[in-house]
Amino acid sequence: MKSNLVGDMRLKFVARGTLALTTILMVSACTPPPQGGSGTQNTTVTGWKEGYGGDSIALEAVRIIEKVCFRARSLRKPLIKKALNTDKEIGDPICDLLKQNELLIESVEQPKVDGIDKDAANYPDARPRRLEIKKAYWTNPKATEDAREDLILHEILPLVGLPDKDYVRSSRLRIALQATYSRVPDLLCEKPQIEAILSGATPGLARSYARDLGQKGCRPLFEVLRDHQKDGSLDEDTRADLQQAYAVGLLYAMARTLDDEKISAAEVLFMESGLALEFVFSDWSAALCREVESKTREYDRCGGIIEFMAGATRIQKMSGSTEARGAHDFDRAVLMLMHKLRGTGSSKMLGGFLNTLKQVDPEIVKAAIRMQNWPVLNFLGLLQRDMNPQEAVEPSVELLKGLNWNSLMEDIIRLGLASDDPALRNLERCSPIDMMKHAEEIVNGGIGGISCEYRFTI
Repeated sequence: MKSNLVGDMRLKFVARGTLALTTILMVSACTPPPQGGSGTQNTTVTGWKEGYGGDSIALEAVRIIEKVCFRARSLRKPLIKKALNTDKEIGDPICDLLKQNELLIESVEQPKVDGIDKDAANYPDARPRRLEIKKAYWTNPKATEDAREDLILHEILPLVGLPDKDYVRSSRLRIALQATYSRVPDLLCEKPQIEAILSGATPGLARSYARDLGQKGCRPLFEVLRDHQKDGSLDEDTRADLQQAYAVGLLYAMARTLDDEKISAAEVLFMESGLALEFVFSDWSAALCREVESKTREYDRCGGIIEFMAGATRIQKMSGSTEARGAHDFDRAVLMLMHKLRGTGSSKMLGGFLNTLKQVDPEIVKAAIRMQNWPVLNFLGLLQRDMNPQEAVEPSVELLKGLNWNSLMEDIIRLGLASDDPALRNLERCSPIDMMKHAEEIVNGGIGGISCEYRFTI
C-alpha cells in the first residue's frame, strides 16, 4: 500500500530531546503512531516530514496542506496571482512545505503573537518553518472542517511569503480552491473574487458564472475578460466561451428589466464587449449552445449570438425576459441591440451578421424565418441595403437565394410543436410558396401577408 503523501516518503518520528526512530507511516493507517517522548510540557511537537509524532492535530493539518497543494497547483496562474495581488507563485511553494525538514507543526496549549492569544501562529523565519495550533480550538466540536481549513490557509500563506492581513488573501484563495470543486459563493461583482473563481473554475462552471454575472450587468467581469485576454490565463476555447456567455447574460439583462438606466448600462457593456473582446460575435461552442439553447432546438447548426437573437424560441425568450411581458421584452432588447450595432458602421460590430463575402449571413436569415421573427427579417433587409448601397436589386434576391423552403417549413412546424408556440403551430396549413412570398415582402421592407389565415404587420 502506498501513502498518499507527496513522493510516498519514508518518515521518521522526531521529538525534542529524543533520538530519531525510523518507521514508515501510512496516512491511511487506522491507528495513529505512538505519542512523542520528552519535550516541552503540554506540547506535542511534530517535524512531520520526519514523523507525525502521534499528533493527530498535526496529521489533520498536513492532510489539509496536501489538499491545498494539489488544488493550488491546478489554478490558472496569472488569474490567481492577480486575485492575490502578488507576483509570487502559489501552488509550488505550498507544496514545498510538504518536503522533508521544511515545516515543523506543533499543537500547543496557547499560541501567542506579540503577546496576544491566538488560535494559531506561524513562524516563516524559523528553520524549519514552524506552525503552532491551539489544541483547544482544534478539538472544539464547534470548529468545523471549513473553519479548520480557513485557519490553515491563513497560517500557511505567510509561511510561503504572502502576508494575510485580515484573511484577505486566504479568503480569495479559498474561493479559487472551491471553484475547482465547482462550488461558487454568492455572485460577487468584484474583480479579485472574479479572478479567484475563474482561476479555478471548470469550463462549465465558468460559462454559467459568466452568464449569471452578465445578467447582473457586472462591469468588473468585462474588465477581467479584457485584461486577461493575452496573458495566457485562459486557453482560446475558454476565452471564447466566457466572452460569449457574458454577452448572452447582458442580452438577458436588457430583456429582464423595464428600468431605462439598467437597460442602458447593460447595452453600453454589450457594445464595449463587442469592441474590446475578440470572440463575442464568433460561433458558439457546442457546450455553450447546449446550455443556452437547451433542448428546444432540433437542428444541428450552432451559430453565434446574432443567430441566437434572430432565432430564439418562445421558451428561450420567456426564460430571458420579465414575467410581466414575456417574449416581447426579449424582442425589444434584440431589435434595440441590432440597431445599435448597425449604427456603429464598424466591421467588427457587424461581423456577427455577415459571411465571408460581406453579405448578410443566410443562416441568420433562416433562423429568423424559422421562428417567424419578421421584425428581425425586416432589419436584415435594411442591413443588406447598407452593405450594398450600389445594388439596384431588392435585398430578397441575395438573402433568400437558394433557400430550401420545404425544409424550412418542416423546421417551423417541428419547432412549433416542440416549443408549444401557437404562432408557429398556426402555420401548419401554409405552403412553402406562401411562406416564400411573405418573407420576400418583409425582407424588402413591405408589410407582407400570408394566405393561410396568418398575417403579421410591422
